[in-house]
Amino acid sequence: MMKKLLFCFLAAALVLTSCSKDDSLPLPEVSKVEIIGATEGQMKITTGQTVGFSVECENVAIDRYEWIVNEKIESESVRFDFTPAQRGTYDISVNLYNADGGVTTKQIGELQVVDPAPVIASISCNDEALSDPVEVAVGTAVKLTVEVSNVEVASYVWTIDGDTVETATGATLDIPASDRSGSLAVTVSAVNLDGIASEDSAFTVNFNGPYKNGLWIFGSTAGGLGFFDPSGEGTFYEDNLYTTVNGESTGSTNGINDLSIYDNKLYILIPNNQSNRSAVIACDAQTLKKEKIITAEGFDPATLQSSSEIYNLQVIDTSKFYVLYNSSNANNQTGIGVLKVAPDGMNTFTTIDATYGAVGVDGPCYSHMIKNGKYIMVGNGNKIAVIDTETDQVIRTIDVDEDRQVCDVVKGRDGKFYAVVAGKIDKTANPFWMWGTTATSSASVLTIDPQTYATTERTLAIEGLPMVSVGNGLYGCMACASATSDELFIKQEGYSATQIYRYDCQTGKTSVFATTSRSLAKYMTATPDGLLYVPTTDFYHVYTEVYRISDGTRMTGVESRIGKVAGDGGIVSTYSFAE
Repeated sequence: MMKKLLFCFLAAALVLTSCSKDDSLPLPEVSKVEIIGATEGQMKITTGQTVGFSVECENVAIDRYEWIVNEKIESESVRFDFTPAQRGTYDISVNLYNADGGVTTKQIGELQVVDPAPVIASISCNDEALSDPVEVAVGTAVKLTVEVSNVEVASYVWTIDGDTVETATGATLDIPASDRSGSLAVTVSAVNLDGIASEDSAFTVNFNGPYKNGLWIFGSTAGGLGFFDPSGEGTFYEDNLYTTVNGESTGSTNGINDLSIYDNKLYILIPNNQSNRSAVIACDAQTLKKEKIITAEGFDPATLQSSSEIYNLQVIDTSKFYVLYNSSNANNQTGIGVLKVAPDGMNTFTTIDATYGAVGVDGPCYSHMIKNGKYIMVGNGNKIAVIDTETDQVIRTIDVDEDRQVCDVVKGRDGKFYAVVAGKIDKTANPFWMWGTTATSSASVLTIDPQTYATTERTLAIEGLPMVSVGNGLYGCMACASATSDELFIKQEGYSATQIYRYDCQTGKTSVFATTSRSLAKYMTATPDGLLYVPTTDFYHVYTEVYRISDGTRMTGVESRIGKVAGDGGIVSTYSFAE
């Protein structure tokens, strides 16, 4: 009986055990991992960003979640939103429990958390807040310091004019003092501990000399050179300025004949120096410090058959210059020469043949050489020559009557070109006409379209005058365009002329603008503040008269601040070369 009862008990136990195994829940099997805010696998976010994790199991219901970050349970929610505050690598996994307590661990992966790109909060220059552009005086050292507000920085990258400053990897860049003017393009970026760089902060540092903005006043028959800065109360830098700055003279025995500014260089044209060569002296445009002397075989008074008449200068680029000259010993034959700078120092000077001829007939005299893109326009006797500066060839001419002369060409405020044409002169009957013969008809102004070269002509007429005669021959009319109105100013005809004509480019109306107290000298210039600066001369010195363009008022207060300059030259404005 006992054996039978034992058998029944064991059988029941086997049945119960068999039933228990059949009813247990399977372990969770992950069928889908969803990551929002970062990619699965090589996950990467920046500090402060949120990444969300969730998983799905199709084989069993999940009773409990344990989201683990670096072996520490961070959440037991169905979805885990993680917002790390610190950079680093975080190992993410999840424990999934079924209702029976069965657990499956799913490795999600490593989350790389990096700092965001640095944000440059401020930049200072010499311990003051930076403003772009940075303006400092020549001879001033510059200390630039950058601050980043949001992350730790591993290094900084500074560049100057596109080149990385290898020695500057910290938050400060030191630029040593220089005696040269100019501009530096500076950038800085910050790199965080993860190698992520900020956006470049870019700005310009300008090293300004005392002669950056103003008027150069020069003497063409002596070594005179001065500078007037009209800002504030006005500052005049006295005569013989070149010698004062450089400790030596220009070497010229006949003074300065013209000035031109290009690419922050001032180029001084001297007709002959102590080595009996004509030359162009290249200087820092804002400090007047000499950089080099440019000359060439054949660029000398003897070859040009001239005593000192090297009239005008136009800089094409740093290796090419146009020079308008007069061969006075060859019956005043004039032309435009090309001075080319060669890398080996074998510079050349050659004449553009189509520009050479008798002054005022086939050759130029005292006409501006005006840039129109890659072309130069110049009054060339009885025509306007248009010269291609790439080939140094005359590609077209704008002709006037043979008994007239294109005295000057200037560019107006409206972008058009204006040519001043003298009235009719019998150039054949009087071989000395170029010394001041009065024309038999009024002068005129040609308006020239800069693209098509189409022209319209207006005759100059002033009520009460039988005709209007402008400077011609060897004297020139020294035309000047206003910077504040559509007007031209033109010198009267004659060796000792004292009248300035005003021409309205829109209406053609002509009037007497001013009568100067001394003879008119070389070039006038107009400034952006609406003033006309007029060089006058007693043939020993240049005296500057100043007029307000709007009403012709003579500005004696301004004049009193401008000293005289030795010679009988002209005025060149830095503003005229500001492109």
